[in-house]
Amino acid sequence: MVSRGAKKERGRVAVAMSGGVDSSLTALLLAEQGYEVTGFTLLLHDEGERGSSEAVSKNRCCGSADMVARARQAALKAGGRHHVIDGRCEFEAMVIRDFEMEYAAGRTPNPCVRCNTWLKWGFLREKAEEFGADYFATGHYARVIRTGEETWGLAAGIDPLKDQSYALWGIPGRLLQTTLLPIGEMTKAEVRVLAARLGLKAAGVPDSQDICFIIGDDYRVFLEQRADREGRRDLARALEPGDIIDHEGNVLGRHGGVARYTIGQRHGLGIAGGQPLYVERLEPEKRMVVMGDGSGLLSNELRVTDVNWVSITSLREPIRAEVRIRYGGDSAPALISPEGEGAFRVVFDEPQRSITPGQSAVVYDGEIVLGGGVIAGQVRTDG
Repeated sequence: MVSRGAKKERGRVAVAMSGGVDSSLTALLLAEQGYEVTGFTLLLHDEGERGSSEAVSKNRCCGSADMVARARQAALKAGGRHHVIDGRCEFEAMVIRDFEMEYAAGRTPNPCVRCNTWLKWGFLREKAEEFGADYFATGHYARVIRTGEETWGLAAGIDPLKDQSYALWGIPGRLLQTTLLPIGEMTKAEVRVLAARLGLKAAGVPDSQDICFIIGDDYRVFLEQRADREGRRDLARALEPGDIIDHEGNVLGRHGGVARYTIGQRHGLGIAGGQPLYVERLEPEKRMVVMGDGSGLLSNELRVTDVNWVSITSLREPIRAEVRIRYGGDSAPALISPEGEGAFRVVFDEPQRSITPGQSAVVYDGEIVLGGGVIAGQVRTDG
């Protein structure tokens, strides 16, 4: 345990603490390195609205009683203090509402990117600065590295199985200098062993799931409940039945709403065919799901909007780099060309499968995350 009275020479650091093992160990590591640690836990959900406390706890949501207790234990063990920040309104407006709107528009959102960009490095970091924090830290598996005398870059974590740099492309580059990501230098196995050795309650807690605000694993149920309870007309329309068609316009069956489908989906389609069929296009305005044999899923070109360059200031001319279009996927070599303010175009050397509007396209130069943005759609299909 680190004494609260111990001398701290490296400044004050605010640690975003979910109550999981990664952020809990982050607090202790930074305290040992000489930082004055204060833990901040975001309250994002109301347990009473989302079901029983047991269900919320099992889903490992930010703000459940168990997770707050674990975060507090780690912060105190690091010799620091702990604060719970109410971010429910911000989370609703910035993450959940966007999640609904994207599905209603026939896109597949990435709420983790939104949460990291707007909640953690936006709302929470601003709150931490009000408490006098000099640095901001999280338990993400990524790294901040120095790329020049006064420049910093975002890099992948050293554990390839846990690397989370893909979900951090939205961080403003100007904040890297005061961002600390110590877990990025470790593997998950090393984190668990060290956390257990240090007596952290979070040492054996399973990793959180991707969509923290959904109980269970079916986002469709969540959308149905939101449409009914919140009166979301656009979302309700996206859950209305419509036709499943092929590329020739032949009706193959009926669906229960375009929001229930994603590009590349093969199972749970509710139709039978003589060959495997895949969702190749969604047309929410016509309430149509377009199916094909999968050839239409291959594309070598896409357009990206809502761009943020995190490790470089801008992109002024075409460059060669690698681009990743899904979390946990492989990066593929491509030519990246700027398209005015806030957009770029990607032309892959080889066609990629299931380019999904709403997901992120992240540009890498080796281990460095240059930046990223939201996939607007594929531009040209080969084959």
